[in-house]
Amino acid sequence: MAKGENKSATVKVTVSISEQQAKLLDQIAATGLIGQNRADVARRFIDDAVIATLRDPLFDLRRDKPTE
Repeated sequence: MAKGENKSATVKVTVSISEQQAKLLDQIAATGLIGQNRADVARRFIDDAVIATLRDPLFDLRRDKPTE
């Protein structure tokens, strides 16, 4: 299934991880369930963590309104 068009502006972020973490991301990507490569899998984990943080009442975070 093709990925939908991203309607949000994107920003490139460089993250350093251990070799063990990279290998785990590669193993997850090999299943094809949540990404096709380690970057796809890492992005999905980051997306999930950001959503969880927004739901956490201990954080007073506000979503920016989309710019048109």
